[in-house]
Amino acid sequence: MKKLLTATIILLFFSCSNYVSKEIKSPDGKFFVITKVNRTDEDSKFYAEPIFEVYNSEKKLIGQIESNAGDFNKWQIGWFKNVLIMNSSDIGNRAWEITENKITEIKLTNEINSEANKLINK
Repeated sequence: MKKLLTATIILLFFSCSNYVSKEIKSPDGKFFVITKVNRTDEDSKFYAEPIFEVYNSEKKLIGQIESNAGDFNKWQIGWFKNVLIMNSSDIGNRAWEITENKITEIKLTNEINSEANKLINK
């Protein structure tokens, strides 16, 4: 009984805390992304929405991407060349081209869409 109670408390603690990922580097090393999810402030505009902060290799913030995905659904991000890709079970696939000072959402090509579909299965 004590083990079950301890496990439940640990689970509640981790499920109710904010999430910050480790750096996810682009294949060429020019950029990295950190994912943040607000799981504690229910009044926030971004409650339970994954937000992607994109940095250059000098750790300068290029910009922030609002994913519009729900954290309670299955989602995953990754890189395809210098394109940040996301697969989300609730809103589908999205992609952003990253340059030194700009983030631009781009149309999904068949190749990018195929790569995004592979993310969930990793």
